[in-house]
Amino acid sequence: MIEEVAKAGADPAWKAAAYQVAEQDYRSYWMHADAKSAGFASVRNDRNPVYHFIEEVGGNRYCDVHLNHATAEQADRMVREILPQFEQPWGLANTEAVHKQPFKQWDYPNGWPNLHWLVLDGMWRYGYTQEVRRIAEKWLSLNCTIRERTGDFWEKYDVVAGEVGKSAVYPTQSGFGWTLGVFVAMVQEFMR
Repeated sequence: MIEEVAKAGADPAWKAAAYQVAEQDYRSYWMHADAKSAGFASVRNDRNPVYHFIEEVGGNRYCDVHLNHATAEQADRMVREILPQFEQPWGLANTEAVHKQPFKQWDYPNGWPNLHWLVLDGMWRYGYTQEVRRIAEKWLSLNCTIRERTGDFWEKYDVVAGEVGKSAVYPTQSGFGWTLGVFVAMVQEFMR
């Protein structure tokens, strides 16, 4: 990312500021992971509904892998150390099991199609094909199982129990476009 900002044909002052922000953000993502793995407490900001995924869980590292901005070592660390915390019988939970109260729709035990795509597509690009196929098979199987039972695809799924996702604000939506889109993309990209 830093290199892309540096190559941008923008005003020099804007480019310098963007470079500084990009470098600071990039370093803080990985420094945060180092601090967390060393046992240091992190500051929580529960105002953001996907906070736990982005700040606490490793979503920022998933984004770096998805966008091809992580080093090979960082991608490997994400797959070895972060991914196992979220892999469940039917796919990837968005948050750790300990983050349950107050429940928000993005929380454990829910898994969302868009975040499955972000994680798996990034891992695929870094050569983790075996791991991607394992998780994709779980997710696709869950989608098929629920569709056979209900006749529809859903916006999110409970990846622990293998059910339609739990909801906090509104009823879980059926016939969801991104679920079908991710399903088709996973079959086309990862299951050939």
